[in-house]
Amino acid sequence: MMFLSLVPPGAITKSSQLGFLDIATDGSGKFTFSLNTSWRLATDPIQIYSVTFGTCPLGQGAFVLYEASNGSHLQFQTFGGTGFVSEMQCPAGNSLG
Repeated sequence: MMFLSLVPPGAITKSSQLGFLDIATDGSGKFTFSLNTSWRLATDPIQIYSVTFGTCPLGQGAFVLYEASNGSHLQFQTFGGTGFVSEMQCPAGNSLG
């Protein structure tokens, strides 16, 4: 799986500009590709600082550290399945920008 931004990273202003490319192989060993743009951040970002993939008991997902108009946020969201989302705002005074 690859994290994609559909615009230059410094120009991302909406979570709809983010997506994930899922790469798999079928039974014959051929690669299949699918673009998932349904994954969203809880708040539209001003800047995305970091993205990393991770796993929790509810499934695989991504951690995204980003700046929004109301401060810095960390979000974890699973892909498909349960659609689990955990969003937390970073403490005031700890701006990453």
